[in-house]
Amino acid sequence: MGVVTKSLTVVLGLTACGLSGYFLYLLLRKDEDDDYTDTFAKASKFKTHEIKVPKDVVSSLIGRNGNNIKKIQEQSSTRINFREVQGSDDRICIIRGSVEACHIAENLIQDFITNQPILESHDMWIPFASVGKVIGRNGDKIREIQSLSGAKVTVTDDDKALNTKRVTMKGTKEQINVAKSLVEDIVEQVLEQQQRLEASLAKREPRLPPKSPESNKRIESPRGERMSPIPGQPEAPFEVYISAMVDPSRFWLQIVGPKATELDCLVEEMTEYYGKIENRNMHVLDEVKQGDLVAATFMYDSKWYRAEVLKITENPMQVNKPSCSTLIMEIQISYPAKNCSN
Repeated sequence: MGVVTKSLTVVLGLTACGLSGYFLYLLLRKDEDDDYTDTFAKASKFKTHEIKVPKDVVSSLIGRNGNNIKKIQEQSSTRINFREVQGSDDRICIIRGSVEACHIAENLIQDFITNQPILESHDMWIPFASVGKVIGRNGDKIREIQSLSGAKVTVTDDDKALNTKRVTMKGTKEQINVAKSLVEDIVEQVLEQQQRLEASLAKREPRLPPKSPESNKRIESPRGERMSPIPGQPEAPFEVYISAMVDPSRFWLQIVGPKATELDCLVEEMTEYYGKIENRNMHVLDEVKQGDLVAATFMYDSKWYRAEVLKITENPMQVNKPSCSTLIMEIQISYPAKNCSN
């Protein structure tokens, strides 16, 4: 009887342990199923969404150092990247996050694109003579135009044979209008200056030096110069005028035409440039040698001209340094006036 009781106790103990283990298995299995269900639910809510963004808007959308796109990511709790598509004007914007987050990010991006100003491009043609003034020394003027207008302005060199050059302006309509107005003002100023110079050219009188014993000395001009008529017409007559005269046997001639006007424009530019003390300080003469080309003022009109050092005497007269400077390379063009001394 004792043996039977012990056996029954062992069987019941094993059965109880088995049942406890089974219930524990079911409980753990339920927890695993719940975790799997939660993971699946979270995965089903996560998505990747793609939208097209115009290529010219991408840089603005990203912003300086990525500040704009970082702000959108923070507001929508998403991750945003861009992918380039070959041969397309758009880029693919890839948004990763929950369904709701992707929807918020897409709305923010679309609002940004919609509110972007419409960029346009406009071409205008200006006379070749105005190009230098529009660009300015070392590009200073064209940079000023871009700064004032906010538009990008470039001067293209399409065909060197044309008398006009194309100016391309890119920006909003308002920016282009401002840039166009600034360029037109410069062109108008150049045309007015040319008209004044041409009018004065028609009634221009030669400059006469003061009478002195030194006036009888022969004044040499640069060698190797020859006055040529109109190209392609070697025997054709051409109009000239006397630009300077020492006496009836010694005078200088200039051909009436664009070169004479170019010289007058050069005088105006030199007077404007060398009239500023800060510019003269950059071109101070250290020494002077015979044959040097310098910039100097003319005592009768106080304007600046190119001058050549013909001779250095043993007792040279005192020259006021502020009235004589080195000649910058940009204005070393050929001499348009020809010596006609006997």
